[in-house]
Amino acid sequence: MTRKYIFIILIVMLVFGGALYFMYQGGSTNTDTIDGTATKKTGLFSFFPFIGGGTQAPVVTPVASDEGFTEPQLPPVTQTGMEALKQLSTRPIAGLTTLPALDTSTTTSAVHSALGSTLTEEKLPRVRYVEQGTGTVYETTMSGSAENRLTSTVIARSAHAVFANKGESVAIRFIKNDNTTVGTFLGKIASGTSTSVGTLEGSFLPDGILDITASADGKSYAYIVGSESGAVGMTMRADGTGKKQLFQNLLSEWLLDWKAGGITTTSKASSGIAGYAYLVSGTGVFQKIIGPTPGLTTNLAPSGKKLLYNTAGERTLRMAIRTIASGVDTPVELSTLPEKCTWNAKSTLIYCAVPQNLFNENYPDTWYQGMISFTDALWKIDAVTGLTTRITTGSEALIDATTLSLDSTERFLVFINKNDGTPWSLDLEKAVIR
Repeated sequence: MTRKYIFIILIVMLVFGGALYFMYQGGSTNTDTIDGTATKKTGLFSFFPFIGGGTQAPVVTPVASDEGFTEPQLPPVTQTGMEALKQLSTRPIAGLTTLPALDTSTTTSAVHSALGSTLTEEKLPRVRYVEQGTGTVYETTMSGSAENRLTSTVIARSAHAVFANKGESVAIRFIKNDNTTVGTFLGKIASGTSTSVGTLEGSFLPDGILDITASADGKSYAYIVGSESGAVGMTMRADGTGKKQLFQNLLSEWLLDWKAGGITTTSKASSGIAGYAYLVSGTGVFQKIIGPTPGLTTNLAPSGKKLLYNTAGERTLRMAIRTIASGVDTPVELSTLPEKCTWNAKSTLIYCAVPQNLFNENYPDTWYQGMISFTDALWKIDAVTGLTTRITTGSEALIDATTLSLDSTERFLVFINKNDGTPWSLDLEKAVIR
């Protein structure tokens, strides 16, 4: 190798070595503070803190308040607000209903005026529910502190339950052994004794029921069964007697909702597919409320005069309240599904579980199929103005709420957490964000 090449190599090595020295030792010092811990950066690392440096944390530069920047703050939740949300049982359930307190002298005003901690178990409203898989009926109060088993009858592979007759009757849907057929057992709770648990006494309804719902007064059920010509809508008393046909329709994919104002049928929703909702008269006549609307899902007000509905599609959820008589819509500035909502008895307020973040998905399909899960905050909607008020922040627990309902005092909101199927309650007076 000639002296010329040796000299060039030596020069390159000297330059490279100097650069390394500058990167690790040279240059002006710069001190950054991360969570109160000072770390020293020098040389090139003071300009590019995200390279090298081993396990050194990245630089975070806080913005001083005197620079005119105010960090947005979520309304804080008080300690009592955190305690307002309770998991009532660790059992996955198929359905629930609310009942008055065991102490029959407890008034609605007493429930509202007392702090939750001062209400004894006998004075708290109750929640009754059916365990998934077994069909066993349980009961607890809104505190969830004592669970009571009411029945020993096993309805294997129970998946969905609808209560009626003040919680004394229940229709339990289950998957039969062929893994295809849906069976339905209609039972009445027979009380046990001081030494034994009660039972469910009843009979089986026809196989293949597509949907079933209870009337607002709890005295009746309506259900749909498939037929060769589409679907047949039936009604019956809560004890299973008095069956009669309400309607027959060429389409079979309907969902039922029975409020004091009447029965609605809504076509099963799918992203971007036009849906319809109808009010069904006592003689089986269909009166269109809305449609065609893409991805339509609905929730009828108890008065039967308003309809909470949602337009769903690719990456979108848009909700509104329709006044049925006029067809006028009041937009709701919340993105959720009506089946994650419930009305108060006067049809003036709506309580909804609202996802904190929406994914780029086709709604409502992916949520129905369990492909995605939401993390919800709970909100209140004024059904007249559409104005919204947040009740919880969504940080209290990992909740994807469905099957929402209010107890008769309207102090407690109950629901099922879709993530694990467990029942929850929320004390609305304690949960106010301050």
